[in-house]
Amino acid sequence: MDTLNIFKQKTSKWTILIIILYVIHCSSQQSSQGQHTLQIQPSGKVLSIPSNDKFVLTCRGQGGDISLFSNLRWYNPNNEDIINESLNPEITRNFKVFESNGNLYLKFLNPKPELNGIYQCKGLLQNSETLSSQIDIKIYEDIKLEQCPQMQYLIKGNVGERINCKASANPKPKIIWTKGSEQLDRNPRYQVNSSGIIIKEPITDNDGGVFQISALVTETGKTYEERITVQIISRPQITVLADTAYGIEDDPIWFDNTRRNLSSVSGYSVDRNSGTLIISRLKKHVDQGNFTCVAENSAGKNERNLQLLVSIRPMIRSFTNGSYEQHKESIIQCRATGDPLPKLSIRMNGMSRPFIQGDPRIRLVENVEEHESVLTLTYMKTTRKDDGLYYCRAENSGGFSEQTGHLQVQFSPDLSLTPLRKVKTWDNRPVNISCIADAIPNATIKWYKHGMEIIRNDIYRIENTGTGKSMLFITPTKLSYENLVFGTYRCEGQNSLGKSWIDIDLERATVPGHVSQVTAVEVTPTQVRFKINNDLYDGGMPIKKLLVDYYNLYNPSDRQKKEIPYSNSETIYIFDKLIPSTMYGFQFQAENEVGKGEVGQEIRIKTKVESRPNKPEFHNLPYDSIEKGEIVSPYPHKFTVMWNLPADNGRRIQYFELKYYPIKKTEFSYTALSPPIIERISLKHDEMTTRTLQKLKANTYYRLELVAFNELGGSDEAFIVFRTPQSTGLNDDEIDELDELNTSSIPIGLISGVTIILIILILLFMDLFFYIQYKVGAIYFLRTHCCAIGNEDESKLNNFGSSISHAEISERERFGNYRTPLEHGDSAV
Repeated sequence: MDTLNIFKQKTSKWTILIIILYVIHCSSQQSSQGQHTLQIQPSGKVLSIPSNDKFVLTCRGQGGDISLFSNLRWYNPNNEDIINESLNPEITRNFKVFESNGNLYLKFLNPKPELNGIYQCKGLLQNSETLSSQIDIKIYEDIKLEQCPQMQYLIKGNVGERINCKASANPKPKIIWTKGSEQLDRNPRYQVNSSGIIIKEPITDNDGGVFQISALVTETGKTYEERITVQIISRPQITVLADTAYGIEDDPIWFDNTRRNLSSVSGYSVDRNSGTLIISRLKKHVDQGNFTCVAENSAGKNERNLQLLVSIRPMIRSFTNGSYEQHKESIIQCRATGDPLPKLSIRMNGMSRPFIQGDPRIRLVENVEEHESVLTLTYMKTTRKDDGLYYCRAENSGGFSEQTGHLQVQFSPDLSLTPLRKVKTWDNRPVNISCIADAIPNATIKWYKHGMEIIRNDIYRIENTGTGKSMLFITPTKLSYENLVFGTYRCEGQNSLGKSWIDIDLERATVPGHVSQVTAVEVTPTQVRFKINNDLYDGGMPIKKLLVDYYNLYNPSDRQKKEIPYSNSETIYIFDKLIPSTMYGFQFQAENEVGKGEVGQEIRIKTKVESRPNKPEFHNLPYDSIEKGEIVSPYPHKFTVMWNLPADNGRRIQYFELKYYPIKKTEFSYTALSPPIIERISLKHDEMTTRTLQKLKANTYYRLELVAFNELGGSDEAFIVFRTPQSTGLNDDEIDELDELNTSSIPIGLISGVTIILIILILLFMDLFFYIQYKVGAIYFLRTHCCAIGNEDESKLNNFGSSISHAEISERERFGNYRTPLEHGDSAV
């Protein structure tokens, strides 16, 4: 048995050694792979591209010479080699793979959502180790609007009328309809769906105007907007002119102004019972005029005349879009017909009222030309603020109509939106300079240096986005770095109205300068406080942090380093946990994005000898809101005071002595009214200390004195004078307790600690139960694998599965270690 134990111990040691060697081997492999990788450009784990927009993926080796990487291959989401499957017409139609300068390119010829998935680039490192990289391609259908005319008409009085505009995309877009500042899906009058808006209530004149549909796709960030002008038209009305006649024997007769009997004229009908004349289709040039109703019986005849006036709803014939130069005159003109001739008004989008005579910078002229109302708005001196949408409204007794127009203001290039006037670079780092030229019509942008136009070469590359933005990419080389790259670049924008330019300086960034102006503002036995001048030379890039190297001159090997964040404002930097009466050397060094600056001159400071603690400092005192300098307790019979732990000056603070007593204030001093109450407060932790004084008198001044003690004595006395408020006349003690409960809470740390302890106890009890009952769990594992196993238990474990005597079964049942063996056919859980 001893031989067996020795064999097992050796086997376990060799097993552990093999596992350690395997882990080291895996770590070395991962380290090796971390140095050499395959990189896919564009970078990122996910690339979102609109459909039908061709793009290219580039796979290249990273971390070594390109000759180390070989056998590069692209694989589609089905893990198929795209090169080897090139005979497949589907792949040939969608992809093109080609290689150049060690880079493997995958070009998407016909991007569509069906090609979505994870694409992998695989290759070999030194023809042996396999490397791979992957990117998730998400091709989406861009937003598209269908059945969306910009001018739509609704019939007044109808229910369930629809404004049509269907937005589609993949992924599905979110549709938002607005009118003015109102979002329509929050208005129960409207029902918004993917095809447009349904107006569930009868159409009124107020339903006209400009609606805006916004479609946005959260997954891609794409958005699209369209404005729709809605005009309200009236259905052809059946006009009823009624005149009631009594005592008639024959049918009543209606005549028009030409004395036609309308009972037999098409388009007219007469109700024999009521004598009502019904005109089925009203026409102004036919029906406007006099009508006569004739009723006759044996007693005689009676006639009555009436005049019918027909109104024609306004219709805007034209509202012109115009494009005019800045600082010159511009004209917006609206023409409309109707009967009677409509009244016209023009309003700019965002204005609460239309333009009126007398408004600054404009002239309004109304006239009538060939049965049309004409309103002309003239800007005397057009500015860029006048660019935008305008609304023309025509209104008469028959209703109103509204239409939109646009005034475009042309202006010469404006380069004020260019983000940076100074750009920094260093160590041959590529850099780009951007220039934004806001202009209508669009400006042509060129770059110059030393008066010479920059053309594309190995150093410079220009990319114009077509939206007025131009980017100059600069890739320095060792030859060009010193002579050509740095200096002033000029961005010039020009269109038909003029040109303008802006100068951008490319400067060399360096490491920060010396940290020289350092002043020790306070020295204690265990702490030094420094103030550093905030006008350090930053080398052209912001200083990120300060590196401090300090050490004990009596023990130079005990060097310590500290990183502290740098602030442009004057900040106090604290170094604590120092040894009393010891000479220390401090060296400061600044660091920015370029690197670390030179180490400053060493500053030597000797800490003070051990001494009494510093004076305590009170915090969170309840100052009165009216008498700013007076401290007033929130409660009439108690007061809570808080203070921070002061510097111990080399010897640990042992306790605080707190003394308080009522006083009578005089003009320049005070008088104690009773002997002081003295409390000794032991120090339990290095943080803010709190004490609540009980059983105080209401409406009384108290003086509170606090002294910190260490082995060398007590600190200077810190004191405050506070006042308790007037008693309310009720049970003040109960009110104080209630207020304290309302304003206090159980610390979150205590709650978390108790919760964790309870969980651990529950898990231990559960594990103990499973160990006793089922022989499973952590305790069982530790018992059988980690604890020493006796010879008897060893033999029992070795004989597991062999037959067990009745005596053994009884013995095991008595100790609860094993269950009675089950017979064939018994049930078991």
